[in-house]
Formats: sequence, C-alpha cells, structure tokens
Amino acid sequence: MSEVLRELLPLLGMPVEVRFLAFGLIMVLMMRYRPAGILPIPAVAAQMKAGRVKRKRVRVAVGMKE
Repeated sequence: MSEVLRELLPLLGMPVEVRFLAFGLIMVLMMRYRPAGILPIPAVAAQMKAGRVKRKRVRVAVGMKE
C-alpha cells in the first residue's frame, strides 16, 4: 500500500511525504468499517455481523477505579 501511495499521491498533486499520513488514515478507516479485513473468512464475518464475537473483558488493576 505504501508503494501504491508513493506513485498515486504525486498524480493527485500531493507531496510524497504525505503517504504515511494517508496510510495511517486508510488503516484507521479499515479498522472502523472492515474489522474482519478486505477478504474476511466467511464464518468470522458472519459472527461479527451477528455480534457474537467474544471480546475479552479487561480487569481493573488493584487500587484503580473503573
């Protein structure tokens, strides 16, 4: 993806140095809207869609408030 951005950004009139910012933005958007990935495993994608993915509960350390 970084190499694609290196070639694409100058065509869009943006400096090449912006590619790290663009790459980070793409990663954040992927985590938000496609958490199972671009080509998710069908069983995992179905569980995520149904809301059946188990998330670990984090314990509060001794002496800390929730």
